[in-house]
Amino acid sequence: MAPIDLTDSEKTTYLANLWLVARADKALSDQEKVLIDQVQKSIQAKRSHNTAAQKAVETGGSSLSKVGSFADQVRNLEDMVAVALADSDLAQAEADVIASFCGLVGIRQEQLDVITSEVSKRLKSERSIIVCSKCNTQIQSDARFCPACGAAVESKEVASTSLEFNIPKDGYAIAFSESTAPGFTTALELAKEIGSAQTALKNKKTWYLVHIQSDQFVDVMRMAKALSGIRNRAIYYDGQQIDWDEVFGFIWCATQRDQAYKPVEYCFGKDENRINPWGCKQARMDWAEWSTWFSYGRWEKAGIVSKRNVWIFDKE
Repeated sequence: MAPIDLTDSEKTTYLANLWLVARADKALSDQEKVLIDQVQKSIQAKRSHNTAAQKAVETGGSSLSKVGSFADQVRNLEDMVAVALADSDLAQAEADVIASFCGLVGIRQEQLDVITSEVSKRLKSERSIIVCSKCNTQIQSDARFCPACGAAVESKEVASTSLEFNIPKDGYAIAFSESTAPGFTTALELAKEIGSAQTALKNKKTWYLVHIQSDQFVDVMRMAKALSGIRNRAIYYDGQQIDWDEVFGFIWCATQRDQAYKPVEYCFGKDENRINPWGCKQARMDWAEWSTWFSYGRWEKAGIVSKRNVWIFDKE
């Protein structure tokens, strides 16, 4: 196919239209990625154009746009259809993106049907020839054995990568990305131990998500401790994301309590000689003259037989 004359900006937009189709069904197959790479070369675009296009779509900074002449737009449409059919599965979301582009450039349904038919035939023709993994001889894809060396032909399943998580509507869900932090391996093994982990590709990083039932908060704490050194993490409850620090702000203190010689006395601050009457060090309400909690209420005399001092919080 002859190269087309596009500016650098138009090449990025051309490829972004393909990425919009590829990501429409929230999954990305190896075939789709390979085909987009092939299109990049066919329009004489650089790898940087492709990377910029992919990033723009991933971050939501790109929408369908017309590129070049009408002939260029038709070719862009043909490549979009090819990407949608690359994994032999035309999802409704992909069809919707293609239909929107047709409306943008003025292509009627009957014209799209012809384009789809021609692209489908071309893809089938390209798939009909494969290379033997043993001797590199080109053979028919439906062959069971290589006619040159007799090796069995291995069938390849379509591999795809999810781009979004299916967030559970009940209980807790903890998500975290691959990391070089020491705790990542432990966190991943723990996630697999607790339950089946989902995977998704976000900004070229693999993310993992584990679902934990509401009555299993002990497992939630175990995951939080394992992820203490990992920055990219998130927690959901009943399908809604909640603030990590608000949920796990106590973890550091609980860890120290577990390591204390006398855990109960630890909570009252005896190990540091900073006594608090509340049994919670993290409340930071020590019994000291500089403590601000004395301004939260007042002392009053209470009791029927013998009066004694009682602290009353000002709830207003």
